[in-house]
Amino acid sequence: MNYQFFGTAGIISGVIGLLCLICYLIWETAQYSWKISCDTATICGWIAFISFSLIASFWLIIGIICGLDALWNWGLVKCQEQ
Repeated sequence: MNYQFFGTAGIISGVIGLLCLICYLIWETAQYSWKISCDTATICGWIAFISFSLIASFWLIIGIICGLDALWNWGLVKCQEQ
């Protein structure tokens, strides 16, 4: 893992986070609107929950791996040499 990995992971997490935000806003709007069907609201709620869980679990796992790498010096996270 290097800076390019973390940069790409951050961009992908941002895109998934944007999807989560959009689906959450649709779900929240559907609670007070008669124009959006109940099925659409339910699907958007589940998509928002799954995308948020995916982002949180991914960064939790990466954080654990980086912490163990720093603790036991596995050499997984490489710093750029100057």
